[in-house]
Amino acid sequence: MGFRKRKISGLICGIIAVNIGSIAATSILDTPVVVAGLTTSHQVVVMCNGSIEAGVVIVAAWASAANTLTIRAYNTTAAPIDPATQNYFYIAWIP
Repeated sequence: MGFRKRKISGLICGIIAVNIGSIAATSILDTPVVVAGLTTSHQVVVMCNGSIEAGVVIVAAWASAANTLTIRAYNTTAAPIDPATQNYFYIAWIP
């Protein structure tokens, strides 16, 4: 397995406050947030800068539309959870 160098373009990064909202028991919730300059060509990674409530897992993040980052959260518990607003670090690039 070899490593191939690639030129990265369109690099965008920052911190955004995200209020995921109430997630029903054993369900997922997609939360869109505005990120200026983001395109659907971007690959995205997000990380929570704080402590996420027990039972909540961030399972995906993607550029769902122009200027829109969508974060998908999953509630692993048998009860609804309404996570507090958290700051998320994001980095996006065009491969």
